[in-house]
Amino acid sequence: MATSCDVCVLGAGHNGLTAAVFLARAGLRVHVLERSSVLGGAARTERPFAKAPELGHSTGAYLLGVMPPELIDRLALPLELVRRDPHYFLPTLDRRSLLLGADAQKNDAQ
Repeated sequence: MATSCDVCVLGAGHNGLTAAVFLARAGLRVHVLERSSVLGGAARTERPFAKAPELGHSTGAYLLGVMPPELIDRLALPLELVRRDPHYFLPTLDRRSLLLGADAQKNDAQ
């Protein structure tokens, strides 16, 4: 790895990675630094519930859905946005929970 660069981007979330792509395409030498062992920032899934490891929690990936289509086009990456369903889980301290998705009848039944 090169020891010098023109630009150092702090954070490998979708904003940092997007900035790094455009800077590199402009001919700059770019380093991206991330403190976490996982890339993606708010656009990743974590599994914080030890008793339910299959239950992934979005740390903010819903924000990717509001990314302007023009930006996705300019990145020229094979990116497909897929909506999770159910897409919302809310655990409570009394061991109840809400699991919401596109099916209004299932949502109302809870």
